[in-house]
Amino acid sequence: MPLFGTLIALLHEGQPLLGCIHQPILGQLLVGDNRLTTLNGGPVTTRAARRIGEATLLTSDPVMIARPENRGFAALMARARLARTWGDCYGHLLVATGRADVIFDPIMNLWDIAALVPVIRGAGGVITDRGGGPAYPATSTVSAANADVHRQVIEALSA
Repeated sequence: MPLFGTLIALLHEGQPLLGCIHQPILGQLLVGDNRLTTLNGGPVTTRAARRIGEATLLTSDPVMIARPENRGFAALMARARLARTWGDCYGHLLVATGRADVIFDPIMNLWDIAALVPVIRGAGGVITDRGGGPAYPATSTVSAANADVHRQVIEALSA
């Protein structure tokens, strides 16, 4: 499974300006600058799902999701059209390229998030922490295809 990759970020004054996700097995290089994201040089955008019932939902680790602090995820998963554990940087690549709608990563490090922020935003998506706050710096992330779906995800996780 090609779920791994290399993440590279450029920060300026503590904020992510440029992010890259390199998936070597599939030969994919995703580069975002908060305004535009490209896959192997061509522009990409997120999908247009408007509600969770239309969404493909991803996460990295179902064991982490089972923890009490993530209890809203079960309700979220039940509402989604499809739920899969295609996570890590590959899941964010899928959201940014319009192949999935949401990824929830309950445990993240700064070196992971820094690259994801400009990639997701550049593709037209929304990325925050699990409560809807700033994605960088944070210890969890929710990346979504658009503001409508993102709002529904945050509401479900907070319930």
